[in-house]
Amino acid sequence: MDARAALGLWLEHLEQERRLSPRTLAAYGFIGRRYLAFLEGHRGGPLSADDLGTISAADIRAWLAVLRQGETPLSPRSLSQSLSAIRTFHGFLDRRLSITNAALALVRGPRVKPTAPRPVTESQAAELLAEPGLDGGLDPWEAARDEAVLTLLYGCGLRISEALSLRRRDAPLGESLRITGKGAKTRMVPVLPRVAQAVEAYLAALPFPLGPDEPFFRARRGGPLSPRHV
Repeated sequence: MDARAALGLWLEHLEQERRLSPRTLAAYGFIGRRYLAFLEGHRGGPLSADDLGTISAADIRAWLAVLRQGETPLSPRSLSQSLSAIRTFHGFLDRRLSITNAALALVRGPRVKPTAPRPVTESQAAELLAEPGLDGGLDPWEAARDEAVLTLLYGCGLRISEALSLRRRDAPLGESLRITGKGAKTRMVPVLPRVAQAVEAYLAALPFPLGPDEPFFRARRGGPLSPRHV
C-alpha cells in the first residue's frame, strides 16, 4: 500500500467512524496531503505506507520549518493544529496498519499563547447552525439535537455545561430561562423564538422517553449528551 492510500483510509475512518464534520474532514485532508507532498519531496520520491514508520523526528521538524517559513507562514496555533492532525494520522497507522512511529513523541509543537476567544460573526453563526443538517451520517433527530444545542449556545449566550444542564421540565421554553452558572450564580436570559423552535423540533424528534428531571439533550444510545460531543 502506498502512503496516499493509507491517508485515504484514515480520512475514511474519520468520516465514517469518527463522524467528523465535512469542514473538519477537509482540513485534515489538506494537512495530510501537504504532509505527504513534503515527505515525497524530502525523501525524493513516492512513499509506501511502511515508509511512514521510518519518518524521523528531523523529518517532522523540517516539515514544520517549511510551514513556519514558507510563502504563507502558519501561526504557532496553526502549526500546533497541523502537528496534532499528523499525530492522529500516525496513531491510526499504528492501530489499524501496525505501522509504528516513535519519532513523533520526540517532536514538541510550538508554544501557543492563550488568547481571548473571538465571537463569531452573524454569517459564521448561520453557517454553523446549518452544518448539522449537512452531515449525512447523523439520524434526523441527532441533526435536530445538534442544531438545538448550537442555537441555544448562540441565541442565549450559554456555556456548554449550562445548555447540557437543562432538564425535560424546562421545556417548552418561555420568553426567558433561569440559568445557574459558575459559582452557583443564577441569571435570567431571554429566549428568542428561533431558539424555542429549535428546541421543540428536537424534542418532537427525540426517540427516547424522558422523565421531568432528566437532561433533555441525549446521545445516540440514549444517555446524556457529553460536553466532548458538543
